[in-house]
Amino acid sequence: MDTSTQRRIVIIGGGISGLATALALKRVAKNTALNIQPIIFERQGPESYHEHTISDNSSPAQFYVLWRWVIDLLREMGLGHRLARIARPVVTFKSVDSDTNEQLVTWPPVDALSTTTDPITDNLPMGDPLLPPMVGVRRVDLLRLLMIALTEEGDESIQKEARANAEKSSMSGKDNVVDFSAVDGANNADGKEEVEGLEADMARGDWFVREKFLERIPYLCMGYELSSFIISASSGLVSARFANDHVEVCDMLIGADGINSKVRELIGSDRYPPQHAGAFICHGITRMGLPLPFDAPTELPDGTVIQPLTPEDIRELVSDGASTSTLGRGLSIGIANLGNGNIGWNIVAAQTEEGQHLRDWVEQKRRNAVSKAVLRTSRLTSPTHMTATVSMMETVRLRDEPESDSTGQDTDVADDTMAKLEGRTKMPLPPRDGEAIGTQPTAFELQLRAQLAERASQIFDSPHIVSMEIPKHVEGMYYVRGSDARGIALKLITNGVLNVPAAVHALIARTDPQSTIAMDVMDMADRWLDSYTSPQFHPGRIMMIGDAAHPIATNAHNGSVGAGLAIADGAALAGLLAKYFAPVGAGVNGRNGEVAISLGAELSGEASKAGNVQMATLADAEAGGAGQATSPGSLETGGLYAGHMEMGSDDVTLFQQLGQEFDSLRTSVCNQVMREARYEGGWDRTENTWFRSLLRLSYKYTPTTWVKASYATRLTRGGVRLPDERLRPLAVATFPPKQIN
Repeated sequence: MDTSTQRRIVIIGGGISGLATALALKRVAKNTALNIQPIIFERQGPESYHEHTISDNSSPAQFYVLWRWVIDLLREMGLGHRLARIARPVVTFKSVDSDTNEQLVTWPPVDALSTTTDPITDNLPMGDPLLPPMVGVRRVDLLRLLMIALTEEGDESIQKEARANAEKSSMSGKDNVVDFSAVDGANNADGKEEVEGLEADMARGDWFVREKFLERIPYLCMGYELSSFIISASSGLVSARFANDHVEVCDMLIGADGINSKVRELIGSDRYPPQHAGAFICHGITRMGLPLPFDAPTELPDGTVIQPLTPEDIRELVSDGASTSTLGRGLSIGIANLGNGNIGWNIVAAQTEEGQHLRDWVEQKRRNAVSKAVLRTSRLTSPTHMTATVSMMETVRLRDEPESDSTGQDTDVADDTMAKLEGRTKMPLPPRDGEAIGTQPTAFELQLRAQLAERASQIFDSPHIVSMEIPKHVEGMYYVRGSDARGIALKLITNGVLNVPAAVHALIARTDPQSTIAMDVMDMADRWLDSYTSPQFHPGRIMMIGDAAHPIATNAHNGSVGAGLAIADGAALAGLLAKYFAPVGAGVNGRNGEVAISLGAELSGEASKAGNVQMATLADAEAGGAGQATSPGSLETGGLYAGHMEMGSDDVTLFQQLGQEFDSLRTSVCNQVMREARYEGGWDRTENTWFRSLLRLSYKYTPTTWVKASYATRLTRGGVRLPDERLRPLAVATFPPKQIN
């Protein structure tokens, strides 16, 4: 077989997971001479990448708090220095019980950095200690950074910076060191002079269109919605058909299309839909460097005046390099300092059914709107009449909307206006002063009834009231954006469950509504995928990664594990493609005789040693050394493309082995994280406090060894690790790897 044949890889979804996968493929192709071409198909248009637009098809999160294992991967992709400018290190995290003000969790543990010798935990892998434990970053800034790296001009600048830093840090004995603490933030942060083009660090406004990314990335296709795919029984090639009738033939199709994945729907015959995780979440980002939004509320729902938010409040609430969460009964809030004047927050609330909090909010809004409309009437001015009006306002029933028959007419409202009034208010008109109940109404009362009915009809059928519909169940979930989302957040945070400072109210109130969304929390912890490929028919040809494979429930205290797993999935898949299909002896940048690629996975439990994928040097291959696979698809030893071919394998077998190996590397750890995220949110799904009690006991009485081990797991789980420092799977630097004696 001609190893120079180009492999076409179709990626469905242009979010974080899709872009990261494309970049990982680009890196391994350059480093191993693998002839591969990724093509990204995103169903939405360019407007979905606007700074204040939230893509319905991908993660709704406005910001991420990424753990060290994700930071390490982004650094290996060459993005470390640009990431350091748009992100802020999170070096401390604490979680507090709202009822008792007790500290439930502290990262790093108090004794984790002590000099006391511990034979059990001292040798635990914790990743590169020169990297911060976590970083906070806006999602839109990370999206833009990945896109910059996918352009020729932007990637050239990134590589130049990586090489310069490597030369600068070579004397320290460590390649590609990224000092997050030494970076002075983004060059176009709020309050700084504007920087235009790809040299700007942060995404601003309509950055995608303004900076012409659609032209700069020719293999990014917008407005292509997948409708179906067919796998050839003979060749295994995949034909993907889109809603606009475009057909793309490829060697592999990767579903990176988010929690409402079309790929998962097709491959699983719609048997694995997103599942309600028993919670509701509000996301938002407050930009401290901007003036107060013009529509910022000045009072809380209970009438309390919202005090101004000062820099001192922010330092006390969440200082630079800090992240906090407060846990209450069925409610929690997490706050992170994202740097560059941005404070990210999320509120997670328990709910028993989908859309519960959103329906309550809309119904309350409609009641308030009816109240204002009724009180504005000028026809009913007497105390008795006003009493009737107010009673109508307070007893109005809004939950049950009229149903329509086949003719489109309302069937639950009588033709006469009196029935409309009484039917909607469930209230008879009160008698006149001194008149017994049940007395025949006078002509005046009949006239008053008619006026009330007419006014009620105007109120209830007005476009303003009718437009306040219950949020629709769109793309598998209920959600709202903007000022409604901010209003729900303020309503939740002031319901008396959480004991938080007044500065938290001010923080949410001054959030730009364009950067706010509220929605149900969804995952697949009840019914998950046992395979992220099509195990029964041409495994390895259709792959799923990120939220398409394992959507993670968001909690206020577990970081953005879902986004991290998505990035790691893409890196692992790129490495496996290089393992099975790169030419023999292809070294870094195609130079024979140098180390090419290694890829592994940091798993938990019995699988923690699996996943070392190794490409050997040409000299090793000629000598039958490390690069010679002892068995097809071995997890412990590498498998060269040509080595497999010598065993009589073909593309079908190679893709099958690739799919099986990817499953062995990712399904165990990702599904476990997904289930644990649901369980960790147990305190947030019910009104009891069993999980908080468990955390309290753990923090107070659990041995330090266990606490340290738990922290080490957080820093490494789910990531892609390098078993040998000489092996650099994704690095862009063109200098030879450091020699290890």
